[in-house]
Amino acid sequence: MIKMSYNELLKKYSNTHSQTVNLTKKMLNLNEIENAEFNTKNIIDVISKKEKNIKVTLIGEVQSGKTRNLITLVKKVLDDNLFDHVIWLSGTNKNLAGQTLERYARENSGTLYNGEIIFYDSSENKGEEDFLINNWSKNDKKVISLVLKHSSHVSKFFTTLRKSLLSGKKLLLIDDECDYYSISTKTKNSSIKSYLENIISSLNYNKTVYLGVTATPYSNFNPKKSGNLFPDYAILLNINHDSYTGINWFNKHKNSIYVITKNNKGSENYDDSLSKGLVNLIFSYIARKDKMKSEMLVNIDLENNKHEEIRRNILIIIDGWQQDIIFNKNKLKKRISEICISLKYSRNEEIVESIIEVIKNFCDIFKIYILNSEEQNDYIKNTYESGVENCVVIGGVMISRGFTFENLTTEVMINGPKTKNKIDVLLQRARWFGYRRSSKHYIRIIMSEEIQEAFDEAEFIQNKIVNLFGEKWVIENVLTIYQVLQRYEDNFKSLEIW
Repeated sequence: MIKMSYNELLKKYSNTHSQTVNLTKKMLNLNEIENAEFNTKNIIDVISKKEKNIKVTLIGEVQSGKTRNLITLVKKVLDDNLFDHVIWLSGTNKNLAGQTLERYARENSGTLYNGEIIFYDSSENKGEEDFLINNWSKNDKKVISLVLKHSSHVSKFFTTLRKSLLSGKKLLLIDDECDYYSISTKTKNSSIKSYLENIISSLNYNKTVYLGVTATPYSNFNPKKSGNLFPDYAILLNINHDSYTGINWFNKHKNSIYVITKNNKGSENYDDSLSKGLVNLIFSYIARKDKMKSEMLVNIDLENNKHEEIRRNILIIIDGWQQDIIFNKNKLKKRISEICISLKYSRNEEIVESIIEVIKNFCDIFKIYILNSEEQNDYIKNTYESGVENCVVIGGVMISRGFTFENLTTEVMINGPKTKNKIDVLLQRARWFGYRRSSKHYIRIIMSEEIQEAFDEAEFIQNKIVNLFGEKWVIENVLTIYQVLQRYEDNFKSLEIW
C-alpha cells in the first residue's frame, strides 16, 4: 500500500473530508469550576440511564484538567447518594496516586458525607483486610478507594472486595488512563483487564458503572483490543480552548516552538538535542527567574535504562562549556549564538553573555532528577516536586502518564520509534500540553522531523474524533468511532493508530 505524507493526505481528502482538518466542534468557554460542573452533569446524565451495568469512555485532552473533573464528579455522586462505593484506579506509582488523594482531600475538606477515603496499597495494607471488609459492608457508609494500577495491588484488592457484603450497593469504578494496562495483553500488568471485567460482572453490586478515562482512547474504541470493556457510551469533556494549549494550538505555533534536532533513535549520543534543550532552559531561566521557576524534561520514550547515560551526557556538555569559558570563550560564544538562532531567538550578544554566566554556576542553579528508571543510583532517591525548583527531569515510559510539570519551558524528545509513532504514546509524551499561554515565548520542544510530522498527522485524526460529536457531548454508538478510525489507519506516513 502506498503511504502518503500529511500534506498529500490533506490534498486527497480536501474536498470530501475538509471538516476533519480543523477543529469544528463548538467548545464552551467556561471557567474551571463551571467546566467541571458542566462535564459532571453530562456524565451523570449518561450513567443514570440504566439500572444495571454501564461502560463509558471519558475523553479529555492531555493535561487539560481530567483529574479536576473526576474529583468534582466523585463529590457529586456521593453527596447525592447516587453511588455507595467509588473505586479509583489512579496512577502506577505512589506519587501519582498520592497526589490524587491529596488533591481530593484538599478540594473536598468541607464534605460532610459519612464515609472513608482509603488509599489502598497492598504492600502496606496486609493487616487491614478486616477494616476494609467492614467499611465496604456497612450500609450507611460511603467509601472511596484509591488503588495503584498494578496487577499485584488490583489482585489483592479484588480478593478482599469479594469477601465484602455488597448487595444493594452501587459502584462507580474509575479507570484512570484506561488505555494503559487495562487494554494491553502483553505486559506484566495485563491481568488488570480481567480483574476489571470480574469487578463489573461477578461482584454482587446492584449496579456498576465502569468509567474509563483517557486522552488517547484509540485502543478502547477497537473492540478487538478492548473486548468486554468496549464502551456503551463515549463522553467528550468540554475544554476551554481560549486558555488550553493542546495539539491544535502548538501545531499552529510550531514554526516558533518546535525545534528540529539531528538526533534520532539509534544516535550514538544526543549532544545536539541536549545542547539545544539546555540553552533554552537557561534562556527561559534568565527571562523569568524573578517570576517563576523553569523546568526541562528529557523524555526518553519507551526505554527505562538510559537515564544515567543522559544525566552523564548533560554533565559532560556543561563541563565542556565551562572549560571553554576558561580556555576558549570566543568558541563558546559562537556555539551558544548558533544554538540561540536554531532555537529561533534573535542574535543578541548580551543574552549570550548572560547564558555563559549561568553556565558557570549551572549545577548550583539547576537540580537533575531521574524518574521512572529501572537503574539503581542515588539520583533516583531525590524526590521531585513539580514547580518548586529550577531543574532538569529525565524520565521514560510512565513519565508520560499523569505527571504535570508546572513550569515546563523545554522538552527534549530524546528518541522515537524507527518506524511509526503510536498515536497514544506520541500524545502522552507531549507534557508541554496544558495551560501554557503565559510561557509561549520561552517554550521550545526539541524533536526529530519524523516526530513533528507525526504530530501533524495526530492533529488530523484527533480533530476527526472530536468533530464526530457534532453539537452533542455523548456518542451512543461507539462502534462508529472505530469505523471512522479504520478508514485512516493505513494512510499515515509517520503515525500508527492501533
